[in-house]
Amino acid sequence: IRKGKPFLTMDIINILLMLRINNLLAIDILVAASSVEAFGRSLVEAFLQKTPVIATRSAGHIEIIKHFKTGYLYKENNIVDFINGVNWLL
Repeated sequence: IRKGKPFLTMDIINILLMLRINNLLAIDILVAASSVEAFGRSLVEAFLQKTPVIATRSAGHIEIIKHFKTGYLYKENNIVDFINGVNWLL
């Protein structure tokens, strides 16, 4: 925020981006549990922060995540497979 200048939309955007980045830095694992995902922007943001990712095997996720290389893809509604993903990350 610029001192002595009006509060601009870009200031708000910059604050929101800083909050989002700080929140992303605070997480240990990103779980993307949606069954339909066009493009997983949150996955890409997690990759940039080197945050491990677990996601369902949906169209958007399988295009971004390389199973066992850049993250873990689990079968939707399969808790055992999800737990296997968490164990793989640990």
